[in-house]
Amino acid sequence: MGNLSRKAALGIAAVLTAVTAATAVASVAGATPATKAAPASRAVPAALAAPAAPASAAVLAAATAPVAAAAASSSSYLYWPLVQRGARSVKVVNIQCLLRQWMGVWLPCNTRFNAETERYVRLFQRRHGLYPSGKVGPQTWPRLIIKVSYGSPYHLAVLAAQASLCMAYRYPITIDGVFGPQTLAAVKAFQKSYGLKPDGIVGPLTWSTMAHFEW
Repeated sequence: MGNLSRKAALGIAAVLTAVTAATAVASVAGATPATKAAPASRAVPAALAAPAAPASAAVLAAATAPVAAAAASSSSYLYWPLVQRGARSVKVVNIQCLLRQWMGVWLPCNTRFNAETERYVRLFQRRHGLYPSGKVGPQTWPRLIIKVSYGSPYHLAVLAAQASLCMAYRYPITIDGVFGPQTLAAVKAFQKSYGLKPDGIVGPLTWSTMAHFEW
């Protein structure tokens, strides 16, 4: 934990830039991201400005409502860190990627909680009936997280989980936004290491544990 070094931050930003660029290229070409997304090492960073395709509000709400409800109901025993403007960490990458998935906005996943990130946090909070503090804490995290598991197609929530596993916990996985066998093995290994049920599902308890212990 502690502050993220400049070298580490630049490394994370470069990887995530490459991955989001690959997604934009695949999207333009009409490819299915789950099967055509280029490896991070081969992607072209220039396309980062292209926003992720926003999920249908109805589809995303239906898919995530049970998870949000479960996370909210269990908030009394889950640890949700407070992350706010000025922070610079992998937690911020989680927040930025999840905001992009929910809102379909252009927002760099660059570890820096700046004014732009704060603005979108406030907008997200207003949309979900929360006090628009611009800070991501125990009330906002449960609404923000999205449950992902093996077989999930390309998803920015998967990208966020992979960033944590790879950059904060040093699991040697590819950050590509696709929940495949490599990511499944890393999730199970992480869960075993922290005394969680190794089911390979990144739900509220796994999300909160990752956010708690990562820098």
